[in-house]
Amino acid sequence: MLRRLKTKGIELKSWGRGTIVYKGNAEDEVATDVNMESPTNIDPSPETAIDIKYELSYYPDIKRYSLMTLDIAPLGTYTDDYEWRFDLKVGDEIDCMDQEKDWFKSTIICHKLEANEEGEPVPIITVGFRYYDEEGTKWDEDDEKKKFFGWSKIYDESFSVTDSKV
Repeated sequence: MLRRLKTKGIELKSWGRGTIVYKGNAEDEVATDVNMESPTNIDPSPETAIDIKYELSYYPDIKRYSLMTLDIAPLGTYTDDYEWRFDLKVGDEIDCMDQEKDWFKSTIICHKLEANEEGEPVPIITVGFRYYDEEGTKWDEDDEKKKFFGWSKIYDESFSVTDSKV
C-alpha cells in the first residue's frame, strides 16, 4: 500500500507492506488507531472497506481503505526492491533524507532490533549524514584516522528500515 508521511508541509509517499486485519462494511466501527482525519481513510464506496496494518513500523498504524482506492495493490505490483532494506548493515552507504527534507549520501552507523508499541521486533538503523573518504574535509570525532564529507554525528538519526526517508 502507499504509505504517506506528512511533515513540514511536504508529503512523502512510498510503497510499504501491510496485512489486512479487517474486511467488511465501510460503516462498521473502525479500529481505535485509525486516523479518520486522513483522506486515505474516507471511504467513497458504501460497500466494502479494509483495514490494513503496516508491517514492521515502529509506530504501529492501521488505516482504513476503500477497495476502490489506488493506494493499495497486490504485493509486488509496484515495487520488487523492498527486501534490500532488511539487508542493510553497519558501514553501508545509502541515500537518506534529513529533517530539512534534503537528500544526502549517508552511512549506516548502527543496526539493532527494537520492540515497537506492540512488542514486535523492528529493525532500526542509525544513519550518519556523511560518507567516509580519504579526501574528506572533516575528521571523525571518534576515530581521528577517518575523514568524511557531510555532517557530524550530532545530526545522526534513527529510522525503521521501512521508513520512507531511506
